[in-house]
Amino acid sequence: MAPAPRPHEAWERLATDLDAGALAATTVRPLAEAPDIAPDPLAGRVRGRVVFVVPQD
Repeated sequence: MAPAPRPHEAWERLATDLDAGALAATTVRPLAEAPDIAPDPLAGRVRGRVVFVVPQD
């Protein structure tokens, strides 16, 4: 784990450097849906990014 100032710097950079439009184009889906969604980006049917939430069991 990085010392405390480093993660803080990273979050500050995200707040200032991240394009809000790109963030708005992000789709969040459960990991269980990955096999069903996988063909869509490959076929060009998805714009932006797809983020899969990994269960923390």
